[in-house]
Amino acid sequence: MTSSSTGSTAVGTEREAGGPGRRPGFRKDIEGLRALAVGLVVCGHLIGYPTGGFVGVDVFFVISGFLITGLLVRERERSGVISFAGFYRRRARRILPIAALVLVVTVVGSYLVFLGSRGHDTLNDAVWSAVFAANVHFAQIGTDYFQTALPPSPVQHFWSLAVEEQFYLAWPWILIAAFGLGARRTGRHRVHLVGFLSVIVIGSLAWCLVETSVSPTSAYFSTFARGWELGAGALVAVGSSAAQRLPDRARPLLASVGLATILVSAVLIGPGSAFPGPWAVLPVAGTVAVIIAGTGKSTPFRWWWPLTDPVSQFVGRISYSVYLWHWPVIVVFFAGVVPPGVTRSGKLANAVLASALTLGLATLSFHLVEDPVRRSSWLEPRSVRREARASRRRPSLRGAWSGRSMLAGSAATAVIASLVVVIGVLGSTSVRLASPGRAAHATAAPSDAASTAGPDDGRTALIRTGLGLDHWPQTSPPLGLLAGSGAPILRNESCVNGRSDVDRQCVEGDVNAPRRAVLFGDSIAMSWLPGVEAALEPRGYRVTVYGKYGCGFASVTQTDKDGRPYDSCDAHNTWVLAQIAADTPDLVIVSESWGVTASGAGPGTAQDRWLAGVRATLDRLVATGTRVVVLGSPPFGVSIEECATRFRTPRDCAIPVPSAMKQRSALYRETAGSAGAQFVDTEVWFCSSGWCPPTIGDFLVRSDSIHLTEQYSRDLGVPLARVLLGS
Repeated sequence: MTSSSTGSTAVGTEREAGGPGRRPGFRKDIEGLRALAVGLVVCGHLIGYPTGGFVGVDVFFVISGFLITGLLVRERERSGVISFAGFYRRRARRILPIAALVLVVTVVGSYLVFLGSRGHDTLNDAVWSAVFAANVHFAQIGTDYFQTALPPSPVQHFWSLAVEEQFYLAWPWILIAAFGLGARRTGRHRVHLVGFLSVIVIGSLAWCLVETSVSPTSAYFSTFARGWELGAGALVAVGSSAAQRLPDRARPLLASVGLATILVSAVLIGPGSAFPGPWAVLPVAGTVAVIIAGTGKSTPFRWWWPLTDPVSQFVGRISYSVYLWHWPVIVVFFAGVVPPGVTRSGKLANAVLASALTLGLATLSFHLVEDPVRRSSWLEPRSVRREARASRRRPSLRGAWSGRSMLAGSAATAVIASLVVVIGVLGSTSVRLASPGRAAHATAAPSDAASTAGPDDGRTALIRTGLGLDHWPQTSPPLGLLAGSGAPILRNESCVNGRSDVDRQCVEGDVNAPRRAVLFGDSIAMSWLPGVEAALEPRGYRVTVYGKYGCGFASVTQTDKDGRPYDSCDAHNTWVLAQIAADTPDLVIVSESWGVTASGAGPGTAQDRWLAGVRATLDRLVATGTRVVVLGSPPFGVSIEECATRFRTPRDCAIPVPSAMKQRSALYRETAGSAGAQFVDTEVWFCSSGWCPPTIGDFLVRSDSIHLTEQYSRDLGVPLARVLLGS
C-alpha cells in the first residue's frame, strides 16, 4: 500500500540545541523545511497532489536524525556522558501529551461519526499507536490482501511516529558504543563516529533496497528499512565541522539544488514507485543538501526567504501538531461527512475547510498543550521541579504551565475538537436507523431490459428501492459485522492460494455428487462461491474451487498489487488448466476482477495482451468439451463500511456503473462468444439506470470496496442457477 495509500509521515520532533524555539543555534531554515515537509504531506492527502507528497517522511526523518544526534553528541562532548533519563524525559514531554490528545479525540470522533465497527477498529489501532507499535500493526494489515480494500484508519499516520521512537530506543546506546570505540583508539572521536555511523547507514540502505524488492509494504513501515534516513541526518550532525567550512558562495547553489530535489521527488514519485528504496534517496539527499548549506552560518541568506519567511516559520513551529491533526480531520470529519462523488468545486471547498480546521486545532493544541508541556518540568527530578516553581514566582504568558493548567488546556482542546463532531451529528436529521424488515418497494419502476443474466425476478424493483433509501435499514450482515463478511472460502488458507502458493484447491458440497463443476479465478471468483453453491448443490453438483488472490484466469503474465509481474500466477493458471483438462468436469465457471491487467512489455497494448490471455484460457477450456461460463465481476466502488456514517444515507453511497465494467463486459462478451463460451453480464443484479445501491432488499452488497458479502452472493442462487444451468 503504498498508500495510500495510505502514504503518512512522521514529524521531526526536536529543536536544535534543545531550545524552546529561538535560543542560540536555532535554525530558521530547518523550521522552514518542516513547513515544506508537512505542506507536501497535507496537500498530497487533501487534493492528491503532489502524488509523492509522502516524501515528507524522508524530510522529517533526516531533520530528526540531524537534530537529535547533534544534541546527544554535544552533550557527550560537554559532560562526558549521555543522560539516558534526561533524553527520554525530553522525548516524553515532546511526544506523549499531544499524541495522546489526538488519539483520544480521534477515537471519540470515530465512535460519533461512523456506523458499524469502525469506531472499535479505530480504538484498536489507537492502542497500537499509543505504545509506538503502529508501524508493526499497519505492516501486518497492509500485507493482508483484503485490508487493502477496506477504509483507511484515522490513526494510520502514527506509523511513522512509531518508527522514530523505535529508532531512538536504540540510538543513544549505539552512540555510546561508537564513542567507546573511538575513545580507545584516538581522540578523533568524530572521525570514528562518522565511520561507525556510515556502516549502519549503508547496512540499513542495503536492507531497504532488498526489502522493497521483496515486500514493499513491509519495507515502507519498517524501522530497519527507514533507519538509514535518520542515520543520514545523524552523519551530517557528526560531520558538522566540515560543513561549516563550506564557502559562502557555494551555499546558495547547494541549498537551491537540495530544495529542487525535494520538490521534484514529490512530483516524480508516486504510489507505483519502488519506495522507500531506491526512490527515497532523492528527498533524503535533497534534505541533507539544504541542512549542510545552512550549517555554520550565523545569519540567514537572502535566498533563504522561502524557508525563513513568517508563514514558513509559523507552520514549521506547529508542524508536529499539524501532522497529527490533519489525517483525523480528513478521515473522520470530512471523509466521514461529505458524500462521495462531490463536484470538483466541492472538493476544493472541503480541502480549504479541512486545512482551516487542521490549522486551528494545531494552533490551539500547540499553545495549550504541546509547547507548555515541552517547557515544563514534568517528569524531572523533584529538585528540578522545585527550582522551576521558584522561577515561576513572576509568571508570564510564555512560562511553563502547572500540571493543572496543562490539564485544563488538554481538556479545552479536546472539547473544541469533539464539539465539531457532536454539532454535526446532532444537526444531521436525515440519517437514522430504520426498523427491521425488507424495504418497501411499492414505488419501484418497471424492470430494466433483459440481459444475459436472464429475465428480471423482482430484483430490479429492490435495486431501485435501495437507490432511494434515505436511512440505513437493518441488513444482513449488519453494518457492525461487515468486515470479514465475504465468502468464507476467502479466509480458508488451506483452500486458497496466497502470493506464493500454486496448487491449492478444495471441494465444496457432496464429494460423491454425480456432477462436477469448477470455479476458477481470483478473489472475485471466490466471492461468487456462496451463490454458485446455492445454485448447483441442490441440483447434484459438487464444486471444485481453484482460487488465487489477485490472480485472474487469463493466460498472461499479470500485474501484482505492488506493480510487479505476478509470476506465481502464471504457474498457478498453468496448473489449473492441466487439472481441468484431466478431470473434464461438467461445468467450468470463470471470473476475475475488472482490474486485471497484463504486465511487462510485449506485442500490442496491455489490454490487447490481456484479451489474448482471456481467449487462450477459454480456448483451452472449451477444447475439453466442457461447458464454460464467464461471470462478469460485480461493480466496484466505495467501501460501504467507509461510506456508511451518521451523515450519509444509502442514497449517498450509491455508485455509478463503472465505465471499466461496461468496457470489459463488451470485450468478454465478444471473446467468449468467439471461443464458444457463454458470458453473463451481471450488471442487472446490482444496478439500475446506471446506479448501484449499497443495499438490495435485506442485504448489504459488498463486504469491502470490491467483494460480495456472503449473504448477497447466496441470495443470487436463483438467477445464477438460471444462467449456469438454463433452468
